[in-house]
Formats: sequence, structure tokens, C-alpha cells
Amino acid sequence: MKSISFYYLDTNCLVQLATEPRSKLARRVYGGGARFMTTASCFCKALEILEGNSDACDHLRELQKGETILVEETSLAVDQESERLARKHGNRDAAHLLATLRFGEFARLNAGRPVLVTEDAETL
Repeated sequence: MKSISFYYLDTNCLVQLATEPRSKLARRVYGGGARFMTTASCFCKALEILEGNSDACDHLRELQKGETILVEETSLAVDQESERLARKHGNRDAAHLLATLRFGEFARLNAGRPVLVTEDAETL
């Protein structure tokens, strides 16, 4: 049985998707064949960054509504690990995303391999 990969997009990737519709990342996301995820905190942060650009905000919301990008809510295990990592490394947003990769909903299901995708999208 083939393993499924879940690609977790960080805040910068979400902003790029909303503002650069012809980017390499956008072509990969819109091309289908993989599951794209993000955390609720990354999604909200991207909307904050895009504030004032209503078209980009609307586009990002449509990606969520159409389930092109699934937004994973947090859990107690994720919050606890996130706090530990944030205290150690100082970056709360990155800590939350990494904790989700390790303890989030899809990690608990053992349904596939979570992959973190950052702004440069070289992982794809």
C-alpha cells in the first residue's frame, strides 16, 4: 500500500498562493494529487498579512471552503508541544506548525507522512 503524503503549508506559502497564482507552489496545489494542509494559526496569520488585499483574502478563503487546503484545528497535545518548542526556540508560529506535524490529527492517524512546505516550496 502506497503511503499518502500530507503537505503542511506555512504562512508564507499561504500568502504566496493568494498573491502569486502562477507560482510553482500554486501549480502544484491546483494540479491535485496530494493533500495540502495548514494550521488554523498559519491560516489566520496569512489573512492578517493579506489584510487590505480583499481579492487575495477571498481567494485564500475559497481554497479553504473548496477543501483544496484543509485547515487543522489544534489539540491539547499540539498546544503543549508548541509551548515547549516556543520556549526553547522563540518562534511561536513555527513551533505550533512543527508540533502539529508531530502530534496533529493526521499524525495520530498514521495515515501518511506529513511534510512541511516552506516559502521556497523546494519540497514539492
